[in-house]
Amino acid sequence: MGARKSRTEWESIVGAFRKSDGDVERFCARRGINIATLRWWRSRLRDEVAVEAKTAGDVRLVPVEVVSAVPSAPVTVSLVVGDVQMVVEVGTDVGYVAALAAELRGRC
Repeated sequence: MGARKSRTEWESIVGAFRKSDGDVERFCARRGINIATLRWWRSRLRDEVAVEAKTAGDVRLVPVEVVSAVPSAPVTVSLVVGDVQMVVEVGTDVGYVAALAAELRGRC
């Protein structure tokens, strides 16, 4: 049984595997690594990156200019996500619009 590797070492190993030809058996054999252990660390590091991305948030705020304080008709905002254009009325729940945009982004 080899010496226990640190998280930093596993990050480096997983990074090297990503740059390799993708053959898990050959990669692990060359380095004397258990295949199941490499797969576990790849999964753990991938899951942590996904959690960090979610907590960082996919919503970005952009500057806007208010053209008129008293609209004569319902005011809408047009959002383009990929090839899809969404038109939402001002006042629509921001969380709903963000979730809808994220879902569309995932499908475009």
